This record gives sequence, structure tokens and C-alpha cells, in this order.
Amino acid sequence: MDDAQIYCLNFYINIKRLLEPLPSLPFLSTTTEKSPGLCIHQSSSSSRPRCRRHRSKPPPPATPRSAPFKMDSCEEKEKEKPEIVAFMKLALEQAKIAFDSLEVPVGCVLVMDGKVISCGRNRTNETRNATRHAEMEAIDVLLEEWKERKLTKHEVAEMFSKCYLYVTCEPCIMCASALSFLGIKEVYYGCANDKFGGCGSILSLHTSGRKSYKCTGGIMAEEAVSIFRNFYELGNPNAPKPHRPPVQQP
Repeated sequence: MDDAQIYCLNFYINIKRLLEPLPSLPFLSTTTEKSPGLCIHQSSSSSRPRCRRHRSKPPPPATPRSAPFKMDSCEEKEKEKPEIVAFMKLALEQAKIAFDSLEVPVGCVLVMDGKVISCGRNRTNETRNATRHAEMEAIDVLLEEWKERKLTKHEVAEMFSKCYLYVTCEPCIMCASALSFLGIKEVYYGCANDKFGGCGSILSLHTSGRKSYKCTGGIMAEEAVSIFRNFYELGNPNAPKPHRPPVQQP
């Protein structure tokens, strides 16, 4: 092997080393004989070999990565399991109770073994406590009941792992995080929560929290949105008043 061939071979090895952190590039090859991107050949006009890089075919389009958590089709769920709609109707009844109480109309029910074991509605205005969302109300009812039964922490965790939540609006970030911490089995909700949703709209805490849980949205979403629309059209009497007067546009 003469000096020119040694020079060219060293050049090829150095280039290959530089490209090792990028193994997905189409011109990188693990063999020297069938490398599609880097070619070493003899020139007819000169005895010194030269190196050149030819254009390789563009890589095929990457297949989109599937989401770590698959959202089920709401229409299929409603057709396959009509009991889902029945439980969501019970959650809507809780939302209507909240509406009549001048609360933001959100309601929910917790189900285990096909039976409703707890229910809740928004009570933030009534209690003057911003954390008293429907989900937290339903959870606290169970915790108090299980405390009276003197269940251990392990037994409480096991009970929550068998529970299904049906709520009229996507759980907020606070509630979605709490559900992850408790290890809820599955959540069904009505309409999305575009401002504070913790199950996909803003954050995805149902997949990235302490414990992942299955979540399906869009169950009777139109009915849930209708209650919200009626509530805000009438005006929320408990909404905070602005501290500054509205700016008049010229």
C-alpha cells in the first residue's frame, strides 16, 4: 500500500469516526466495501486515489411515534358500553345541582364494581375554598368513609385502583395530579378543559404523573358544554370583579 492509499484510508476512517454519533444518517455504513455514501475510487487521470461523497437517496419519511397513552374513541365507547353514558348522566345531574347552587357546573361520580360509591360537585363558592372541585369532593367522601372503617393505606390504595371516575369536564391540573397520586383506574370526562386541563389539554398528567391511568374524553360533551354556556350566559355572580375599569378603545 503506497502513501496515497494510506492517506485516503486514514481520511475515510477519520470521517467515519466523526459521524459515529449520528448513526441514523443515510450515508453512514458499518462496512467499507458497500458504503452507500462515501466512495473511494481510482481516478483515470492520476495515480493518486481521491475521495468524494456522492448524493445518497433521501431517507424514507419517519413513521410518527405513537403516543405513550392511547386515547380511545368516544363514539366506539358509547356504542360498546352504554353504561358509560348512564354513569355520565349521573355526573351531569351533579353538575345541574352545582348550577342551581350558583357554582361552576361540574359534577362527577366514582364507580367501583359497576356501582356508584361516591359523587361530588363544585363547591368552591359555598366553602370559600378554591380546591373544592367536584373530584376532590367525591374523593374526600370516600376517604372519610374508609377512615371510619379503619382501612389501612394499602387497602385504600387497592380500593382506588378499582375505581372509575366519570366527570362532566376534563379534570384540571390539580385534580388530574391527585387522581394520579391516588392511583385511579380510569377516567371518563365530557368536554375538554382548554385553560386548566390536566389530561391532555394543557398537561398530560394521566401519563406523566406518579401513576398512569387511562383517560377518555368526549362522553356527552355537548350536554356538558350546554350547561356551561347557560351558566356563563346568565353571568357568574360569584366571579371576582375587575380591579381596574375596562380600557375604552378610541
